[in-house]
Amino acid sequence: MKINSIIKNAFKTIAAASLLFLYACEYETLPTYSGIDNVYFRFAYDGSLVDSTTVMFGYDLKPKTDSIVLIGVKAMGAVTDYDRPVSFELDESKSTAKLGRDVLLVPQVSMIRAGSTTGYVCIVVFNNEMLSDGNSLVAALRIVENEYFKADYVRNRSRFTGRNSNMVATEYRVRFNNTNERPNMWTPAARENDFNNAFGPYSREKFRLMCEILPGCSWEYFTYGPDESPSTVFTRNFPMALVTGWARTLHFYLQYYKEVHGEPLLDENGKEITSGAAFVV
Repeated sequence: MKINSIIKNAFKTIAAASLLFLYACEYETLPTYSGIDNVYFRFAYDGSLVDSTTVMFGYDLKPKTDSIVLIGVKAMGAVTDYDRPVSFELDESKSTAKLGRDVLLVPQVSMIRAGSTTGYVCIVVFNNEMLSDGNSLVAALRIVENEYFKADYVRNRSRFTGRNSNMVATEYRVRFNNTNERPNMWTPAARENDFNNAFGPYSREKFRLMCEILPGCSWEYFTYGPDESPSTVFTRNFPMALVTGWARTLHFYLQYYKEVHGEPLLDENGKEITSGAAFVV
């Protein structure tokens, strides 16, 4: 894909996402701050504590060669009547992805728009031969200071976790691969029954849909590592409020799809995608 085409598509993607943020901002109380403005990734403000996202090319029904990724950012301080670019870079010491080969930064559309304290930074990740044989790559991003913003904000986690620890709010990771395997939390060996009750039986297309419509949902979020137990990860990642919200969102989305299209959404096997019954009222 040519660079100009990528930038044009990124503008379109940001425009669509901005409509969602305009709706959300009606209910958002902006923090006040006096001093030099700081800019940081939105996850630190939202309290999700999820400082990464995963792009899985293997879940695309039509294979793609690249994917535009928008990561939300937020500025402290008052709004301005002009756009403010957000500077960022690839931290090569923490990345396995290589700039130009596996990932492209798009600074032209990475900014806080006039009249707002929220925006995006934009990158493009590529589905190339480096993702063969199930390999995953990591693009570690870091916001850097420029003439508009400081970039040294550290957020205390105690507000969200009760534990006195800090997180660097100017760092974010994007993982990408072309696998389509089932995440190991959603297997009989782990917590399959819990997820089936909440979301209905697993299918590849259902999980792709969940990652698309549910904030914070990703393959990585449903995965436990070799030194972790499924129960520990389930307790940490899936509180009742989150599971209930996700289950209801999935249920209402599938209902809406059927109403609009006159037929249900089907999975990769031609079967209707259904939601679970446990949290739907």
